[in-house]
Amino acid sequence: MPIFKYEGYGEDGHAENGTVSAASEKLAFEILQSRGVTLFSLALDDGGSAADLPWYKRDIQFSDGLLPTDVQASTAELLATLFSSGLSEREVLRIAALSTDSHAVRRHLEGVLVLLEDGDRLADAFSQQNTLFSPLFTAFLRLGEDANELSTMMRSMAALLRKQSKSKQKILGALIYPAILMIAAIILLLVVTFYLTPSLIPLFTSVGATPPATLGALMTLNEFLASNWVWLAGVTTLAGLVFLGTIPNSKARRKVQTVFLCTPFLGRVLRLNALSQIAGALVLLLKAGETLPAALRTTADAFSTQDVFNVCLFEAADALESGRRAADRFEDEPQIPATFREMFRVGEETNSLTDTLGAVAETFALQADRQTERLITLLTPVITLILGLGIGVLIYTLMGAILEVNQLAF
Repeated sequence: MPIFKYEGYGEDGHAENGTVSAASEKLAFEILQSRGVTLFSLALDDGGSAADLPWYKRDIQFSDGLLPTDVQASTAELLATLFSSGLSEREVLRIAALSTDSHAVRRHLEGVLVLLEDGDRLADAFSQQNTLFSPLFTAFLRLGEDANELSTMMRSMAALLRKQSKSKQKILGALIYPAILMIAAIILLLVVTFYLTPSLIPLFTSVGATPPATLGALMTLNEFLASNWVWLAGVTTLAGLVFLGTIPNSKARRKVQTVFLCTPFLGRVLRLNALSQIAGALVLLLKAGETLPAALRTTADAFSTQDVFNVCLFEAADALESGRRAADRFEDEPQIPATFREMFRVGEETNSLTDTLGAVAETFALQADRQTERLITLLTPVITLILGLGIGVLIYTLMGAILEVNQLAF
């Protein structure tokens, strides 16, 4: 059935885009209209993708466009509960759409329901409509549908997503307090530089005295920022875009990720956390009956933001299909620990990957938790000490300047 790309506005007034499967453009228009979408663009999908466009023609996105992990987990849990009740797929989707608190999820499920009524399979309909959920979600739906175990697979999917969300929250939680301290220190420095320093400098120049060296340095910083703030703002914005991965250049993004993975303490936590999630996803897919090459590719798609690792997964799948072992590809990646490489090799040679990768996932998750706790324990006092010293120097400089002004007055 033909697939049409569309752009428009939903019932809530927010921009909406995606694809819809329909026998004709007229039918596609009617389907989208029934969902409350006001269209301003509808065209047959010719198979092109954003990756085929030059970077300057692509839409800038500040995220990967997926729903938060906990929202996906809640949706999986809701579907698992409904599937376990023995209802038909159409009834499950209808009730799930009515039950969810997320408007985006509701709109997505309603679109899937329309495709189901047109005769599509659940996994195919979900995949055609999907712009919000991890590729793992669709893979688990397909495997559950093939094995008539949709409830079980959705519960497994929910458990995996909950673990991912928990790991992400731990890492973010470890960085929140240091980030607040850094922002507070920068604000204090700007206040001193732009307000206090210009008020003190004239007191010295009016009597022909030389300002203290630190005060002079702050005044120099003031003049530099005042004359170059436009360029600095542009450079900062560009750096932010690169950091967030919004510039669609996989090589550049991979270099940025490599820098983070090589960072002391934080890099180890990120590596362990990512590899634990990858191993856990592979275990679930293999247990569900997925072939190893397909499991590797599905996992790579699901962790597409981890370019350093997903390239290895894709190439490992290619190696398998060319008659080589997947573990051979991991030998060339320095960011993958020896434990992961050796356990994968042993599992592949003994046909026990689900057991070996399960052990890796559990071990790496525990290590990531311990490293996160150590990161919090070490990072917070170190940054507090450094910022405290910096603030102390500023206070000493200002008090010294004020006292010197008083001496000049007398």
